[in-house]
Amino acid sequence: MFLSSKECSDESHTGEFIHQYVKECIEDVGIENVVQVVTDNALNNMAVARILKDKMPNIFWTSCAAHTVNLMLESIAKLQSFKTIIQRAKGFTITVYAHHKTLAMMRKFTDNTKIVRPGVTRFASCFLTLQSLMEKTNQLQAMFVSADWKKCKWAKHPKGVAAF
Repeated sequence: MFLSSKECSDESHTGEFIHQYVKECIEDVGIENVVQVVTDNALNNMAVARILKDKMPNIFWTSCAAHTVNLMLESIAKLQSFKTIIQRAKGFTITVYAHHKTLAMMRKFTDNTKIVRPGVTRFASCFLTLQSLMEKTNQLQAMFVSADWKKCKWAKHPKGVAAF
């Protein structure tokens, strides 16, 4: 259940500051009504977890599973074998989506399906992009050997050549 939020952009988000806020929220609903607190894995939140474990040992503090998975994927994406292919996939999707001709051609060959585009901060999106490209491999290969592609100015452009 979502309980509250607080605009505190002018505050330093130290472990003590967050602890005070979480403690107030727990006290508002009653400590006997709180079973678990979930946050991301930032160091300041881990400091709060340690403080709360000492002061409120009956409340479980759990790291957000989605954040944990995202951190794992971030580490995997940094491995050279993945880094290269992810960069190529990003380059490909940028090239396709940046030009109306290439976008229209991609839509034509993939029956108007989209390619999942990588996000800036969520590393899972890089792997979703790779999966999306793999699912469209045959259609995209057909696009690159088509007469439409050969007539397209991007077929001879360095970015188009790199995408192919």
